Amino acid sequence: METIEENKEKTIDTLVFNEEVKVYVLEITKWTKFLSILGFIGISVMAAVGIFMLFDNHRYGYAGLIFLIINLIYFIPINYLLRFALNTKEGVEKDNQNLLIYGISSLKSHYKFVGIMAIVVLSFYGLVIIATMLKVFH
Repeated sequence: METIEENKEKTIDTLVFNEEVKVYVLEITKWTKFLSILGFIGISVMAAVGIFMLFDNHRYGYAGLIFLIINLIYFIPINYLLRFALNTKEGVEKDNQNLLIYGISSLKSHYKFVGIMAIVVLSFYGLVIIATMLKVFH
């Protein structure tokens, strides 16, 4: 009788994507594509607002520049999201392991980028809170 460890060693290189998993993954890719398209629409609107603000030098010029910089940063995770949706869907539909790996890798990159940005933003908030407290108590 085989032990659990022996079974793990035998199946370590085989991962079965049964039909149920394929249906779930394909549904995930549909929603991910939808959300990435919404993200690109949002980026377009913000870019238009940023450009408009950039040309209003008297009041909002610097704010427009900040809007455009935020758009460039926001483009990166949305692009990873779209790459995940397109490549994972094609990989599952065509049983193409390389496309599936590239799609999953894009999702990993998306979450890694979002995680790093969350750390940066939270660190910035922390610094602002500390600076504000120091100013208040001095």
